[in-house]
Amino acid sequence: MKRQKIGPLFYVYLFISAFLVFVPAFAYADGFQYEKEARILNDLGLYRGISEGEFNPDLGAALNRETGIVMLIRIFGLETEAANITNADEILSKFSDAGEISGWAEGAVAYAVHSGLVIGLPDGTFGAKQPLNGKAYCSLILRQLGYTPDYNQAPAELAAKGGISPEEVQSFTNKDLIKDDLVGISYGCLKANDIEGKSVLESLVALGVVDNSGVETIMANLPDLRSALAGPALTPSVPPAPTGSSSHSGHPDDRKKPVASLTQRQDNVIVVCFDESVVSSTNRNGAKNLSNYKILGVNGNFVENAASISESVPNLEFEVSFDSLTKGNYGEFTVCITGISDQSGNIMDDYQQKLSIIPFSIKTIQ
Repeated sequence: MKRQKIGPLFYVYLFISAFLVFVPAFAYADGFQYEKEARILNDLGLYRGISEGEFNPDLGAALNRETGIVMLIRIFGLETEAANITNADEILSKFSDAGEISGWAEGAVAYAVHSGLVIGLPDGTFGAKQPLNGKAYCSLILRQLGYTPDYNQAPAELAAKGGISPEEVQSFTNKDLIKDDLVGISYGCLKANDIEGKSVLESLVALGVVDNSGVETIMANLPDLRSALAGPALTPSVPPAPTGSSSHSGHPDDRKKPVASLTQRQDNVIVVCFDESVVSSTNRNGAKNLSNYKILGVNGNFVENAASISESVPNLEFEVSFDSLTKGNYGEFTVCITGISDQSGNIMDDYQQKLSIIPFSIKTIQ
C-alpha cells in the first residue's frame, strides 16, 4: 500500500496542538486575584500547592469538598489533631460513598466529621468529589469559629465577623470555588473573630502554629493582618493609641498620620476625617470596608466591627456607626482603623484613638 505523503500543514497543526496543551500552565502562572495571599499563607505554613520543591499554588484548579476540608483543617492549625485520628475508617463508614474519599484526605475529613464541622449530604453520602461552593466553605469556617451559620447567608455572616469584604460576599455566594477563591476566603478568615472575640491569626500564634518569625513578618509588612494581632501580648508592636485630643497631634512618631480627626456625633456615630484622600470603596483596602473599623473594650478585648459607613465628604470624611454604641453602650472604648489605602494605593498606617462614649440623651435599648 502506498504511504500517504505528509504535507507541511500537518506539522503546523502538530505545533499548534502541542502549544495549546501547555497554555493552561502559562495561564495559571499569573493573573489570579489572590496570588500574593497564596504566597503569604505558604510562608506562614498555612497553604501548600502541588509541589514540594517549589511554590506552585495551582490557583486555577477547581475545588471539591474533600480538598476544602483539608484546607480548612490546615488554616486553623488542626493538622496534628487530624493526624491523631486512628479510627478514620470507622468514622467515615456512616457515608455510603466513603470509599471515594482520597487517602490523603481521610484524616482531615474524619476529624471534621468527628468534631461536628461536617454532617454530610441529605442522601447519606459525603460527596468528596463534588464541587465546593462559597456558601459551604464559609459555613465550615463559621462553625469552626463557634457560630451556627445560615448556609445561604454564610458569606455575609463571615464578612460580619471581619473575614471577607462585602464585594467578596457577592463574588463567592453563588460560585463553585477554584483554589484562588479558597485562598482569598482563607486569608480573610485569619482576620475573622471567633465567638470569644479572638481572631484566627491570634489563636494560631497562641498555639504556636505561626512562629515568632512569621509574627514579625506580619507586624512589619502586612498592615491588613496586623490588626488581627492586637491581643494583649502583642500590643507593644502596634502604634500606641493617642489620648485626650481627637486630633492626631502628639502622635509618638513621624510616620504618615492617616486620620486628621475622629469625633463622636450626638447619635454616637463616629465621624472619621482622613488627612488625605483615601480609596473610597467596600473592597479590602477601601474606606467603606466594615472590617477596617473596629472598637475594643477597656481591656483591649474586641467588641465589634463597624455596622455601617456613609461618605459625607468624598474620599475624606466618613460617618461610621457601631451597633453597640448606637444602642446606648457607654464607657471607654478604643476605635481602631486599619488597612485603608490612599489614592496612590499605599496602605496607610494603623490608627487607634481612645474615646469616651457618653450619653447625650436617655435612650431605650431595644
